[in-house]
Formats: sequence, C-alpha cells, structure tokens
Amino acid sequence: AGLVGRPLKRAEYQVVFATREAEKGWRDLCATTVNAMADAWDYLTKTPDASRLPHGQLKGRLATLMRDGRTHVRWQYELPGGARIWYWIEPPTGKDRGRVLLERVTPHHPNETK
Repeated sequence: AGLVGRPLKRAEYQVVFATREAEKGWRDLCATTVNAMADAWDYLTKTPDASRLPHGQLKGRLATLMRDGRTHVRWQYELPGGARIWYWIEPPTGKDRGRVLLERVTPHHPNETK
C-alpha cells in the first residue's frame, strides 16, 4: 500500500523539489531527523517567508538567485545539528497556491554560509 500524503489547506504552499540534490537531501534527512523535518514541512507550507531566527533570507551574494529569467529571494531553514534547507518562493497567483521550491537540502552547514 502507498503512503498517504498530508493534504494542504488552501492557504498553504506546495513544496516542490527544484533539484535532484534537494530531493536526495530531503529523503536522507527524513530518514534521520523525522521530527525536525515534520517541523520544517509545517514551516515551509505555512510561513516560508517568515524571518524568525534562525530561519530567514540568506545574505550577500547568496541573497538572490535567477530562475527562468526572474530574480528570486533565496531563503534558508536551519535544522538542529547544522542541516539546512535552501529554497525560493513563488507567491500565489489567482486561484493557484504558492510554491516553495527546494533548491538545496544538506545534512550540514554549507561552506558558503560559514
């Protein structure tokens, strides 16, 4: 039997893998830190643009990224033990819900932000 995913409320964001690296990292972290990843899921689907420490926008040259000719703000969610989730947000438009696109999910603190 297949796993049933949690349905999203209308005001919640969809979480989407933007890279294979993010997909693999998400699977790996879910296998080792399931409670922290469940908390991350709640944050990403409900308030991905909230700057509540230790989460928030990345700084300096990492603050933005270009995708499909558009500039996006790059966000970071920090998990216990140094794991990080980097993502950008596509806001809701009309009837379409917003999306959180996972760019990078790593089990450690990325060298770029040390």
